[in-house]
Amino acid sequence: MTHGVSVRSATISDLLALMHLESLFAPGDRISVRSWRRFLTRKGCVQVAESGDGILGAVVVLVRKGGQAARIYSLAVDERAQGRGVGRALVEASLAFAALEGCKRLNLEVRPDNDPARTLYRKCGFVERGIKPDHYAGGTSALVMDRAVPQRAAEIFEQ
Repeated sequence: MTHGVSVRSATISDLLALMHLESLFAPGDRISVRSWRRFLTRKGCVQVAESGDGILGAVVVLVRKGGQAARIYSLAVDERAQGRGVGRALVEASLAFAALEGCKRLNLEVRPDNDPARTLYRKCGFVERGIKPDHYAGGTSALVMDRAVPQRAAEIFEQ
């Protein structure tokens, strides 16, 4: 992918690295070990971006059985990898996974004060659709963003 970064499906052997990435989030926003274990049993649900430096980021994408929309549940990029295209590579992997699952839309929630993430999502074609009150721990609202899922793989990378 970008700057020597590749994306692959995560495995249970990635659990410690995923927990390290979770330490970037506020305690109330972190994914539990139990949830990570459950997510890792779903093929393709968790994707990791890595390079020679190890795992640099991860994304969790959830799809309800028979659903038309996928959701980026969590996306984290290690501080040492910011600005290297890791976030974009993970968003592209999310779109590809959603397309494989037959989804028409990909949505997410993001903190209103997370300007780097909001900028990334806008560059990847996401549009702000509304506000979800009291979404995060501590009562912080979330911005809801979404975009269409390209049905052809080539369209994912045209953004």
